[in-house]
Amino acid sequence: MSEKLTGFQLEQFKNLLHDRFYMVRSDLYKEILSIDKEHGSKIAETVYQAAAAALAHLLAGLKRIDLNHYLSEIKDIEAAQTRIAENQYGICQDCGHPIYFKRLLAFPTAKRCVACQRLYEKAKNE
Repeated sequence: MSEKLTGFQLEQFKNLLHDRFYMVRSDLYKEILSIDKEHGSKIAETVYQAAAAALAHLLAGLKRIDLNHYLSEIKDIEAAQTRIAENQYGICQDCGHPIYFKRLLAFPTAKRCVACQRLYEKAKNE
């Protein structure tokens, strides 16, 4: 079993997730601008300033634009940030064991250890 993350490691992931959140939000802004030249600027500015709930509501109204991957990543980042705040980051939500550090490096928003993720995906695909 892997060890629990150190305070330094948690701080590194906290910073990584913070930076990724703003990068994804910026990418979303640019994507909206490129899709809708006429109204894109106003929509993109609203998205850039919006909180996640407002962002989800706004994107739901933009059915003709498939930007769900941005919204999904933003939700995953916010969930990981919440787990950090609640001292649950790096702990598998299914089995309660620590998630390997290398997995978190590759996938900082991971909610499950590799074994539980495999079981989850298998059950989801059945």
